Amino acid sequence: MSVTTEGDRDPVSANDNGSPYGLGHSSGVSGFFAWWREELAVLAPKGMRRAFESHTMGATVQELDGQALLKRKSGAAGKVLPADPRKVAALLPKGGVIYLLPEDGALRRERRLPSASRAHIQDIMNLQMASETPFTVDEVYTNSVVSGEDDATREIIVAQALAPRPAIDAIVQRMRDTYGIELAGMDIATPEGRAGFNLLPAADAAPARAGWPSVNKLLLIAAILAGIFAAVSWRDLQQRRIASADAVIAAAEGNASEAIAAKTQIENGIAGIQRLAATQKDPTSFLKVYNQIAALLPDGSWLEEYSYEAPIATITGLSANSSSLVEAMESSELVKSARFTSPIVTDQRTGAERFRIEITLKSQPGQEKQP
Repeated sequence: MSVTTEGDRDPVSANDNGSPYGLGHSSGVSGFFAWWREELAVLAPKGMRRAFESHTMGATVQELDGQALLKRKSGAAGKVLPADPRKVAALLPKGGVIYLLPEDGALRRERRLPSASRAHIQDIMNLQMASETPFTVDEVYTNSVVSGEDDATREIIVAQALAPRPAIDAIVQRMRDTYGIELAGMDIATPEGRAGFNLLPAADAAPARAGWPSVNKLLLIAAILAGIFAAVSWRDLQQRRIASADAVIAAAEGNASEAIAAKTQIENGIAGIQRLAATQKDPTSFLKVYNQIAALLPDGSWLEEYSYEAPIATITGLSANSSSLVEAMESSELVKSARFTSPIVTDQRTGAERFRIEITLKSQPGQEKQP
């Protein structure tokens, strides 16, 4: 279920659950300071760069073989937590704890988006998620992060993770009841450490404890003294960006085919959003219809393919007794009719009968017919 990651990182993030997890560039004062911090991080010695980077907690907890293993920082040895909240409290760091899901504990995918969409990656990825996966936004907790950037194509690479809400809520409650831990975040474990997501809802995230001013804060205060130089650099950067934008516009005006292709892509995107809106209004979602049809299959039958475009679902699979499948489908109050759409043949490898059935579903109360 996972895709290739780059280990521990703190990428730009926009969490639909409301998590304060990263900062993206934007215009105005906030964009200036975000850019300034990154420029200073590049210029500073390696040992001082963490003073300008986004703050991330290093302590993690992971459940392995029925035990909760706490690591106070990346690469440190783990310590098994006792099943006594009073003893656990003495082991927890001040900065909070991030829970690590197993690599297969969440669905992960990547998409390339225009750089201009950086501030809206969560909305865009959620719209695509609902049309490309059997889940809706209401069924999962999701988080999208910028994992890379292609300057040549002016695109960003966005990674998204999503996990079922009941599973995440159960973990939060279990850690609270068993160990007395109020989780500050939830990420995905990788061979290198962490994937860089935060799937924990904002309402469940524990605030970080206040502490003494750190060396990082003192270094940041010292960096403010370079404000005049940074302001000039910011102005020059904006002028370079404007010049680059002018060059792109000139190239677009000289290449009509690219403009037509871009217009077609936008129109396709609008059509996809309209299809998504129609799908979300349908009370019989892709996943619900699949679960109901799968439950109707008798013992000795299993699915190989499933497709659904309201109000017709098509299933293909193998069965020890295909003749009873149509009757089994039509026994449901959800099904209007069912019929075989191809002859029943015997699979040489398994000896079972291969079938293909078209199922017409009944209209649901309040269902709106969509184009």
